[in-house]
Amino acid sequence: MLLPLPTTTLKIPRVDAEIIAAPVRIARKILGVDDNKDAALTLGLLLELSGHEVSLAHDGEQAIIAANEIRPDIVLLDIGLPKLNGYAVAEAIRRESWGEQMILIALTGWGHEDDKRRARDVGFNHHFTKAVNPDEVDALIAAQV
Repeated sequence: MLLPLPTTTLKIPRVDAEIIAAPVRIARKILGVDDNKDAALTLGLLLELSGHEVSLAHDGEQAIIAANEIRPDIVLLDIGLPKLNGYAVAEAIRRESWGEQMILIALTGWGHEDDKRRARDVGFNHHFTKAVNPDEVDALIAAQV
């Protein structure tokens, strides 16, 4: 017995080439460090919306402890912090074997050329001066392999 053929044709939805070509985002483990708790929380929420796992710290001592416990891929680190400034935190992280490969990004109001040079000297990979465009930070994080 033969079954009747359908009288209508099925339409296969067209897939947009941009969707296919869109880069796959890699979720990163990120530590955000800022003594301005509102700024840290806002940054953390934006990063979580991009699919990252985010932890926060609000002073230099907390930052070192958190980096040791969490072992993040990326640390977004303010330089003007209480207890230990971001330069001291970066130096402490870089002294540890677990911190040698972390991506350290200064996210700070300290933006003079001397500040940027010192940030490079203590081990920061990148430097952003506040106010920062969140899309630029997101693009930098996405570019880290």
